[in-house]
Amino acid sequence: MLRYFFIGLFSCWSCTSILAQAIAPGGVKGFISWYQTEEHSSQERLNFNPAQPFPSPDDIHIPLNALNSDHSLSIFSVYQAQEGQQEMSIWSLLEGANTKLLLSSHRLADLAERRYMNFNEIQPWQAHINSYFQHKSAEQGQNGSYQLSLANRPQDYDLPIQSFRGVIPEVIVYDRVLSPKERLQVTSYLAIKYGLSIENIENSAYLNGSGDTLWLGRQNREYNHRITGIADDPASDLKQYKSSSSYDPKLLTISWEEANNVSPNSFVLWGDNDQSLDWEDSPQTIKPLERQWRIRSNGVSSPSSLQFYTRQLYQPVKNGETYWLLIDRSGTGQFQEAETDYIPLDQLNEEGYALFNQINWDRDGSGFDNFSIGIGPCPDCEWPWEISNASQNGAFIRALLSPNPSPDGYFNLEVLLDKQADLSLHLWSSDGQLLLHKQWQGHDYYQYQGQLKAKGSYILELRSGQSQITKRLLIQ
Repeated sequence: MLRYFFIGLFSCWSCTSILAQAIAPGGVKGFISWYQTEEHSSQERLNFNPAQPFPSPDDIHIPLNALNSDHSLSIFSVYQAQEGQQEMSIWSLLEGANTKLLLSSHRLADLAERRYMNFNEIQPWQAHINSYFQHKSAEQGQNGSYQLSLANRPQDYDLPIQSFRGVIPEVIVYDRVLSPKERLQVTSYLAIKYGLSIENIENSAYLNGSGDTLWLGRQNREYNHRITGIADDPASDLKQYKSSSSYDPKLLTISWEEANNVSPNSFVLWGDNDQSLDWEDSPQTIKPLERQWRIRSNGVSSPSSLQFYTRQLYQPVKNGETYWLLIDRSGTGQFQEAETDYIPLDQLNEEGYALFNQINWDRDGSGFDNFSIGIGPCPDCEWPWEISNASQNGAFIRALLSPNPSPDGYFNLEVLLDKQADLSLHLWSSDGQLLLHKQWQGHDYYQYQGQLKAKGSYILELRSGQSQITKRLLIQ
């Protein structure tokens, strides 16, 4: 089932006339046709949005009643072809029964003028946003009755191509050439909605329906990969409350938990640094992935949920470990302990998805956070290691924690090193909050007494030089 927003009158399966165009794709008014796949009409999805599959039982022709001449055009389309190398027809512009323009999976062809622009797609079956702009002189333009045919191989030319096989969720047509800013607004709308990245983003930006900048490519050069977003954009009637990158849809999904608390004109965008899905070689207790994401949030009242597919990791968790969400509030990507929130796993389901809930981005109002998935101790697990001697624990000859469990919250720590050296202590709560950080210098024996008022399980980490040990402390 299709939904059209249009200028003019015609019959279709499901039509809406918005002559005043209070809403428009990317907030850019003046479209003459806006084709979208209707909700619940297709089982196919692209970034959780319905997408019309092809081949279709019915030929789909989009009437362009308001187009009297082809001298000025802007056509935006989103499509994803099935895997294969055969060239396929995506759309064709017809004047009467004559094909004037053709967009295929391999090229754009002005058949009337016999001009062609070839594409060099490395992975042609990935989803794409295509934008076409045409401006001819009044003498070159031709008057007539126009329509856009989707997925059909032209019948008036003997071309070595097939009809399209895949999905086409949305097509937008203007009878003028849009300005560069307008083009970017429409493209940004489509990119956020369908989990796609804008091409050449290093020299471009994502804009909302009011023309405000959401993501500036040159400001985020290291993180311009697989840019994805969730949005509430009234100017585009866009309520994209859940998203994953269509280039890797299983790996990472972010959504708003409380739809009723999302403020209008709210956006959250994120992109990654294109590094591997392996753990950093780090002395930290909780090690982040080499892949990091930068995230920008504005105008949001609802917390977010994050879902991560752990079966794509090179090394999954081992006994006594769990997954953590690490948020570097400084936005530098350094993940310094004092500036990093450590959020524990809420659930690891049978399909291998790690779930984290109640996430609030950009709490300090700096504009950006960086985040990554981490691997580290499980606060509620029995550890597979024991502290025993220096041969297993480097500089540590002895580390005694007593009483453990503690009946009243008081505990005593004694540490003996193999030589005089510095010692640091970190104490973590079961929800990943750093409660205590102590640093001592220049001795081989240390003693510390502390008290914890809340019952529960805690993680105590000791580090001296390159050596570190971790213990679990129970308060009953």
